[in-house]
Amino acid sequence: MASPEPAPAPWKLRGTIYTLATYISPKIADSMSENKQFLYAPLELNSSFSEGEMLGGLGMIQVIRYTESPVGPYDELVVVPGGFEWEDAKKTKKRNVRVTRIYVSQKATCWNGRKSEFGFYSFLVGYSRIFSPHHSLCEAN
Repeated sequence: MASPEPAPAPWKLRGTIYTLATYISPKIADSMSENKQFLYAPLELNSSFSEGEMLGGLGMIQVIRYTESPVGPYDELVVVPGGFEWEDAKKTKKRNVRVTRIYVSQKATCWNGRKSEFGFYSFLVGYSRIFSPHHSLCEAN
């Protein structure tokens, strides 16, 4: 099976973003930190990416419909469960939100995201598009 055509970063994108703000309490964040398989995909679970403590707080779920991109139209689901605290290489504590899961509806997008200098590790979902042209949920392929 041939790899998709490379589409080097940065990409110029056009689309629509739907954002759902979430809040995770510190108590729930502690529970989620103890059960990291809920937060991370299996390949990331035992990597340095999953190091640090989940603090909770403001997070979001985004559904993005890209109508124009270097690889054609596609949909993306982004999960940002809230804030995290971790240590950098100098052992300085840092705090910020973290994207823990990205799902895309197109193979070329998934492949290019993983190969780019940004190293986005997205997952291909079993839908040709997450939404139909009329913005209603599609049936699985």
